[in-house]
Amino acid sequence: MQVNAKTSPPEAIEQLLVDASRCVKCGRCLSVCPVYRETGREQGVARGKLSLIESQEDKELKRSSKKLKEIISLCLLCGACTENCPNLVEGDKIIQKARGVLFSKKYPALPLKLMLQHILTSPKRMDKLHKAGKLLQPFFLKKIPAESGLHLRFPLSSWGKNRVIPDLAKEPCLTKYSLKKSSAKPDVALFVGCVGNYLFPNITEAAVEIINQMNLSVQIPRKQGCCGLMAFGAGMDEINVELAKRNIEAFEKTGSHPIVAPCSSCSAHLKHYPDLFDEDEWKERAKRFSQRVKDISEFLVEAGYKPKISGRTLGVKRRLTFHDPCHLRRKQGIFDGPRKLLKSVPGVEFIETGTENLCCGSGGSFNVSHYDLSKKIFRRRIKPINEKKVDTVVTSCMGCFLQFLDGLSQEGNSIRVKHLVEILGEAFPR
Repeated sequence: MQVNAKTSPPEAIEQLLVDASRCVKCGRCLSVCPVYRETGREQGVARGKLSLIESQEDKELKRSSKKLKEIISLCLLCGACTENCPNLVEGDKIIQKARGVLFSKKYPALPLKLMLQHILTSPKRMDKLHKAGKLLQPFFLKKIPAESGLHLRFPLSSWGKNRVIPDLAKEPCLTKYSLKKSSAKPDVALFVGCVGNYLFPNITEAAVEIINQMNLSVQIPRKQGCCGLMAFGAGMDEINVELAKRNIEAFEKTGSHPIVAPCSSCSAHLKHYPDLFDEDEWKERAKRFSQRVKDISEFLVEAGYKPKISGRTLGVKRRLTFHDPCHLRRKQGIFDGPRKLLKSVPGVEFIETGTENLCCGSGGSFNVSHYDLSKKIFRRRIKPINEKKVDTVVTSCMGCFLQFLDGLSQEGNSIRVKHLVEILGEAFPR
């Protein structure tokens, strides 16, 4: 049975117990779990969490302890346990569902819950928050040297002492593109995502330029919103469904053209919209929507994209590696595509580190609620990259992108991080 926002609490609890009981406690997940690697504690790994869920009785589930809530939160939902489970138990999905079923009123923490319920679901409120942030960030955030590639640093320990973030965009990307006249017959619809909208419009612009280089026109629906992944990770299914409906409706107006997402976490979540609905009209609409979704690397490879070089390269030969986002490699099964694209760029020496399956520690809101642990996971990820003397890390997930920006700065590391479309965009003349 699919447990979703419409499933009643008793049915959801019963299904949760059944799903958790399928774990045979073999321990295969211990060697691949990024949380267990750093903590060495049974409660950090899927086996431990599923054992705790399975051991509960219905009445106890309804009044689950604060300790159990903390344990269930200690998961990046990276899918490493599921990928390596011989019994095909989807540990990450069960843990995600437990967050909603066990703690529907207590999880996540109140500030994040309020943000998800009242801000993320309203593009107008998001835009107002963005404007306020632009005004207030000089007062609450302190500047760091511009040569670092980053601009602001959090002074608040509750958000992670000295956490580094980029400047907010001058204006939301969707606002900018809504003022431009779209093609009467677009070939591609672009899903922008929250980070691309409010922090990195240059990434969205690079994606548009690359698609235009292929003689294809792009349409960016103004009424699109957050993909819902953060709400999903927090177990807030009703919010997730609300956001899904908003995006389905927005992109239905773009016909049957591919929906391309530059962020691989967004593309993975958009592809799974049908799982949010029972067998009804919305499920059919979600299926039609998800069948159109393509990750940017997937779309470019399938379209036979080649950088159009005109006597121009990236200058000094770069030693690049690609960080595989969990939502690209595990959730979508995409591995070769980004590498093929990067290797096609002149002036690139592509380096494999041999540890491409390691999570960077972002995990959506995980690096907010468990920032210190998130940094430890990141240090393990960056170590083999340092050893290979890579000068640029390329990725395609906005969460991973932010994690690398922060983590590299925290360590005083000179390695640069770039989004895939930024590297491809640098390869053609303007």
